Amino acid sequence: MARAGSPKGRRLHARAVARREAASQAVPDSCGVCVVGAGASGLCAALAAAREGAGAASVVCLEAGPRAGAPILATGNGRCNLSNADLSPERYNDPALAGAAMGPTPESDVLDLFGALGLAWDDEEGRIYPRSRAAGSVRSVLLQAVAASGAVVGTMRPVTAVEAADGGFRVGYEERFREDGGTGGWRRRTLSCRRLVWAAGGGSQDALRPLGVDVTPTSPVLCPVAVAPSFADALEGRRARGAVRLLRGGSPVWEGRGEVLFRSGALSGIVSLDLSRQAVPGDAVEVDLAPEASLDDVASLVGPRFRPHGADGLIDPAVAEVLAREASGSHDPAEAMASLVKALPFSVTGLAHPETAQVTRGGVAASAVDGSTLAVPSVPGLSVCGEALDVDGPCGGYNLAFAWLSGLRAGRCALSSLLLP
Repeated sequence: MARAGSPKGRRLHARAVARREAASQAVPDSCGVCVVGAGASGLCAALAAAREGAGAASVVCLEAGPRAGAPILATGNGRCNLSNADLSPERYNDPALAGAAMGPTPESDVLDLFGALGLAWDDEEGRIYPRSRAAGSVRSVLLQAVAASGAVVGTMRPVTAVEAADGGFRVGYEERFREDGGTGGWRRRTLSCRRLVWAAGGGSQDALRPLGVDVTPTSPVLCPVAVAPSFADALEGRRARGAVRLLRGGSPVWEGRGEVLFRSGALSGIVSLDLSRQAVPGDAVEVDLAPEASLDDVASLVGPRFRPHGADGLIDPAVAEVLAREASGSHDPAEAMASLVKALPFSVTGLAHPETAQVTRGGVAASAVDGSTLAVPSVPGLSVCGEALDVDGPCGGYNLAFAWLSGLRAGRCALSSLLLP
């Protein structure tokens, strides 16, 4: 039996609380608009449909997990980098769809949304954070607004099937907090809705395939990059600010700057997460540990007569020691060490720790949706938003900004089409 204060005891208590809360949520059998997924985009879609409809349409939001808005808490290392001061569509993998979905003034639209919800925010070198630097502030004001709008949020209710029916949809889901005494599994329910907004990502979009929706395979991005056994192992745990270059076939294809965290068999840190959006196995990576210095500058510090500690004032001495050890066996150790400082080489083997990925690439194809409304023309009444779409951006608030704004657009689309005479 787990002790109440032990990690296992706390997990069991949290699970019991989540099940009780889910069981207390009164989810009806039918509604005007059903939103699947209560993450950033799903909550915004539910808010737009319920609040702007002023009670004209009942809204239900189904969430597979135990807490609505839980993914928000993990963003920005718990600080929630909720947007960016420059949301250029070109920062996304599909600029056309991102630009259409977010509209002409995305930067001010995000701030207007959260300002109206009572959230104070700060601009930190172009990255927008809640003033509290706590992701819980963002989640709280959003959940309060959704509750005040009259939308019903049902947690621990993963959707298992969707079918078109009677001018709307039948959405099958499980109640993962209530067992079915007859089958021994979870109790299954069906909700009928007139409009459906799909806001769930992570591969759940496959449930839309039976409706004829084009869904591209999903894969994790914004996670560490796996590299062949190399300097990363010797440098494990060390950090360095530098410039990272990605080369394919010997030609540069991408460059970014920021902090690199060396891990065993992997490169991590924000710039490496952005690298994961571009790198494929077989690519080469070069890390310039001193981008402000030229090769000659570094060479003068460690040579011409080899001085292993000559670069200690420029880079981390622990990193310099590893590079000096590697260079010492060369014909010209000073030149070799300077080259390593300016272009520390790695070979990409794939992605590392994909379970930590901040975003999933893939999902509903851009060709399947009308970017101006996020409706799926081939399936009347269906809209898609957020991570359910094949749209992703770099670190820095881009993905959350797209989630908020695409959710609002999809919710408004669902509402307006429902209210059409």
